[in-house]
Amino acid sequence: MNPRKSCPCGGHFAAGSRKRSPQRSPHLSCRKRRAEVSGLDALFDGFRRSAFRMETRPEYAISYERDIYERYLAGEQTPSPAEIDWWRPLLDWVRTLTQEGRSLQRVRIVDDPPTAYQRFSLWGGQWNIEAGERISYLRRDAAQTLGLPTGDWWLLDDATLVLLVFSDDGDLVGQEVERNLSVVAKYRHWRDAAVAAGMTTAGVTGSEGGD
Repeated sequence: MNPRKSCPCGGHFAAGSRKRSPQRSPHLSCRKRRAEVSGLDALFDGFRRSAFRMETRPEYAISYERDIYERYLAGEQTPSPAEIDWWRPLLDWVRTLTQEGRSLQRVRIVDDPPTAYQRFSLWGGQWNIEAGERISYLRRDAAQTLGLPTGDWWLLDDATLVLLVFSDDGDLVGQEVERNLSVVAKYRHWRDAAVAAGMTTAGVTGSEGGD
């Protein structure tokens, strides 16, 4: 996730209003209106082996998710992601990646108790996992104990770091690409620590992952 996802940039995956061919990353075609100036398209289209996302925010402002998110919060019957126009291409993309031998992995920080958006992500993440994305969850206090950085980021092919910048309300507004070897090495260490400490959906208390 855009991937997604769940989508790669924030929330599930990132989005823009521009249409993509089936081979293009749906995370950018699903979410960020300013994707054209971000340069993230080329980065995600170009990764060859692995894409890892650290997702730390309690909430994300994702316009295309709003309808399904509000229905989820209201306790209404919600369609499966496979029936949702923006989510279905993401699941197909994840399946294609895994069939090609590429890895898409994500660790999501969750609060105790999880926020409304985190509960929604726990619910929706089940379909991304079934499609082949590896998603795990880490309590915020555990992340602090590990000394993980507080922002959101992507690590592509263990070599390219993308630091994501969000507005206070959770909208993606920018990013910084970093390839300095010593900086990237630190984030590889933090990724490995987060993955090792992460929980499955079932590990998050109660029925948060099964609504």
